[in-house]
Amino acid sequence: MNEIFDQLRKKERRVLVVLCLLLSLALLFYIFIARGMKESYIQAQDRLTAQARNFQTVDAVRQENKAEWRRWSLALKDMDGFRTEYFYAGETISQDIRRDIVEIFQETGIPVPDIRYVYSEGTDRQMGGATATFQISGPYALIKRFIYAVELFPKFLIVEKIDFVDVQRQSGALKLKVTLAGYYEKDN
Repeated sequence: MNEIFDQLRKKERRVLVVLCLLLSLALLFYIFIARGMKESYIQAQDRLTAQARNFQTVDAVRQENKAEWRRWSLALKDMDGFRTEYFYAGETISQDIRRDIVEIFQETGIPVPDIRYVYSEGTDRQMGGATATFQISGPYALIKRFIYAVELFPKFLIVEKIDFVDVQRQSGALKLKVTLAGYYEKDN
């Protein structure tokens, strides 16, 4: 091997020595610096992958919580809508339920009978109500239209009870004792 080096000129030897030094420096750089940087890069890549998975999990939980919050907000909005649109006001239920029942009678063309109203606080702490009991008579179609009008009424005015007082077979007329109930939410 020395014979090969003897054959080289001085300038070629210097170039070869410089190249060997550069190769040695490159090898030392790779051993001490680049390999450590590569390991550091791999560890950073692994941490990034773990953080990305963790972010996806946390983001999924956040999205789920956001959707649940939206559902609860809509439920609260619906409850407020029920309070204002469907329930009667506790302070004015006596006037409001009377007015609504008279309106239904006028809408169906049935004369307004004598109505007995009973107001109750109810056993439930949050609900109270009023009942209206009266007797109406007429053909089946008219009674059916009256009950349909009550059921379609936008407030919580519900047919609570219907008793058949008399059924006339010849004329087909019915005489009914009807109890309607309206509800309001109590103030706590």
